[in-house]
Amino acid sequence: MDLTVSLMDLANKIAVECQKLKQIGIEKEDVPYIKYYVDFEYDGGTFKSFTVDVEEMTKKEFDPFKILELHKRIVIQVAPNEFHRSVNLLATFDDIDQSEAGMIIHKIIDRIAEKLLESSEYADDDLQGYISAICSSLERNLDWKVYMWINGIWTSKKSLKILDGAVLRQPLPSDFEKEIRKSFALSPIMDRGYEQGVNSILELDITESTEQQVSAEIINFRNLLILFRVGHLNFIQHTKIPSRIIGSSFGTTATRAYTHYPPPDYEFRTEDIKIFTQYATAIRPYLDKLTTQNNFIGIAYQRYHDAFRQRLNEGRVAFAINCLEALYLHKETGELSHRLCQRTAAILKTKSGYSGLQIYQYVKDAYKIRSKFVHGDTAKKCSRQLTDLVMNFARQSLLVFLQLGDRSKKGFLTLIDDSLLDEAKHQELLNMIQPMVIT
Repeated sequence: MDLTVSLMDLANKIAVECQKLKQIGIEKEDVPYIKYYVDFEYDGGTFKSFTVDVEEMTKKEFDPFKILELHKRIVIQVAPNEFHRSVNLLATFDDIDQSEAGMIIHKIIDRIAEKLLESSEYADDDLQGYISAICSSLERNLDWKVYMWINGIWTSKKSLKILDGAVLRQPLPSDFEKEIRKSFALSPIMDRGYEQGVNSILELDITESTEQQVSAEIINFRNLLILFRVGHLNFIQHTKIPSRIIGSSFGTTATRAYTHYPPPDYEFRTEDIKIFTQYATAIRPYLDKLTTQNNFIGIAYQRYHDAFRQRLNEGRVAFAINCLEALYLHKETGELSHRLCQRTAAILKTKSGYSGLQIYQYVKDAYKIRSKFVHGDTAKKCSRQLTDLVMNFARQSLLVFLQLGDRSKKGFLTLIDDSLLDEAKHQELLNMIQPMVIT
């Protein structure tokens, strides 16, 4: 027996129970809702104005307690054999286990029951077509549509396709408008306060088997954007919508506490698309290294990321230097600042647009500020220019180390040191660094 036949057997028993419920009397009830309408003026990545209008309305819905009782009666008393058979058949699908199959069949029961309760007549052909459509969707690859509200990156264009399956666009009123049950609304005004922190909306098309894998891909894309340019990036909210029924939900929306970080942020321009495509191709295979704390790259990236949370330039410089230390130092006990400055300069002089001597001096100045800051001494105020430069050195160095692949950190640092004294080693280092994509 295939899944379509099994679900049809289950649906026929659901139809009988729904007919009994109709005879007793079940009607949709008026449920009060609040609808929020939004209007705003948006320019240069920020809202110049933002207003909310509220309208009270009603929607007709079935009593959820009666629907729950119907569901329990079907699964436990009326059609337990059909229910368990459908679960077992669904669990034979490649990307669906027994637990998820059970949750999916529960949802299908609810959908069929609601469809039958809303219809004036029970049409077997219509039900057969509906079940066939559900089964066809379950056999397709699981595609997700993801909407992410971003603070820190913006575009002056209405919409930009930055990669296949990835669109960065300006916010629209429809992104913020919503309907909420009046009993759930916190007040007769908009019960969220973070909308005005949104600089742009990122839309992603993702093909993955599980919601957890989609969440991992969201994090990877966030990290991809963070390392593309120097700029903070805060995901305020993301919504994940699957193309078919899945185990835990029909789609989820997750909201994070919004924290405003001071600049820098950055504009994504049309001319950035070509280099971003090359950059994403080079960096995407290594993004998992950024999300673990058991390797030096993951540790360095976390310190770079933490730098944006600092409101003082001195704090940002301290964390940026920590990032460089995690990358360029390896169990050394002496001349730490000299080694750090020298190695950073040796790597970035071919990619950053600055000479080796300039980079050496900038990192040296930043190291002094970092030392005073972490020891609580009064430090000379750090300029925004030096802060941004050192943050960029940290970002570019992370991209270099990511693209090393499986090469050992110790071996790479030894090559850097040797390249300063030996021409053959210097050429070997250049041959390694030149093909790397460093934005």
